[in-house]
Amino acid sequence: MWTGRQAKQNGLVDELGGLDRAVAMAKQRAKIAADSDVELVVYPPRKSFYELLSEQFSGSSDSAAVGRGDRAG
Repeated sequence: MWTGRQAKQNGLVDELGGLDRAVAMAKQRAKIAADSDVELVVYPPRKSFYELLSEQFSGSSDSAAVGRGDRAG
């Protein structure tokens, strides 16, 4: 595990800063005005409490759901 400074010294990151700094740099590179509002989209989308709870009790998960499908036979 690296600290931010160590990561920068080792060439793993270009700049130090938080999300606000990252958004500002992305706007600059995309030629979007600094004072423009942008929408940040979380991916994958966060699950609701109900979704998390129902997965816990049903024993299903995204990876388990992928294996299930209609099989001829």
